[in-house]
Amino acid sequence: MLVKLLLLSLVISQICFLLVSPRYKSRWPFAWYYTKVFIPFLKDNNSHRWKFFIVPCFYLSLYLYIVLLYYLKLHPIVYPHITCFENVILIPSFVMSVLYLGIATVFVKPQNSLDSKLNSKKQYEYDKILYYPDTICRTCRIAKPARSKHCNICNRCVLLEDHHCVWANNCIGKGNFIYFYGFLIDNTLSLSYGFLRLQYLYLRNVTQLPKAALTMSILLGVFAIIVAVFTYMELSIISEGMTTNEQDKWYVVQNFMRDDKLVRDTNGNWYFIDPTDINDMNTPTRFYSTNPYDHTVYSLTDYTVIRDPSEINNIYDKGGFWENLRELLG
Repeated sequence: MLVKLLLLSLVISQICFLLVSPRYKSRWPFAWYYTKVFIPFLKDNNSHRWKFFIVPCFYLSLYLYIVLLYYLKLHPIVYPHITCFENVILIPSFVMSVLYLGIATVFVKPQNSLDSKLNSKKQYEYDKILYYPDTICRTCRIAKPARSKHCNICNRCVLLEDHHCVWANNCIGKGNFIYFYGFLIDNTLSLSYGFLRLQYLYLRNVTQLPKAALTMSILLGVFAIIVAVFTYMELSIISEGMTTNEQDKWYVVQNFMRDDKLVRDTNGNWYFIDPTDINDMNTPTRFYSTNPYDHTVYSLTDYTVIRDPSEINNIYDKGGFWENLRELLG
């Protein structure tokens, strides 16, 4: 017990040193942690790239642990208390499908703008509020397609990019949405089923359940809640006709709108009023395009201040959850 406490204290102390090292990077020993650990492992995406596989390996280890725990410790005991359908079809199907969809999510790469076989610039229309034509990616050195984002880890402009998933060490975008959503839903169903089935067996007073049943019940219950919440968040975004990446962009736009600093001119172009502008009568109001790559300062005379979200049209919203889902999976 003492050894375990010492090891736990050592791990926690090292994590604390690592997290505070950016703040005290000029002092020893934080300077060492900042230069030797924080920068190469947390800040520099090109250094020690094996670090991106730590989280997927952790998930795989946890998954295999739960499967082995069930088949080695619980299955011989609960086998007479569950149906033949569960024993022969349902449980093996969950075990194999979660593994298959997880592997596919990790290894099936999304489409990117560097693939010469794709006419990526014509796949989606530029809405000229979030995405603008003729915008050159500073890294890829080619035009950024609408609804794409450059991933600093994958080093590609990913088409229809949602986010870079740390659990899979892979970007989620056009071409692998179906595996990602399937993986989330399958995890939610299998974890929830396992947890609820164990609770039912407890209520049936299957007294010979070993201590491993409690361990498995806790693991299944905790991760079922976490995955269910994350799955709900991901699917709710679809109903709005946006990706996680676009949700962040719309958040910025609507924050400017709430501050009465989002405007549209008579040609339908969108601008932000300089947030540092104090509206001094002697200082002309400065406007910036909503295009983050355009740093030109504009002077407008005829424009409309946007104060309601209904005045902003999301051209990527097809009108409902299923229509937007087909767009992502298509």
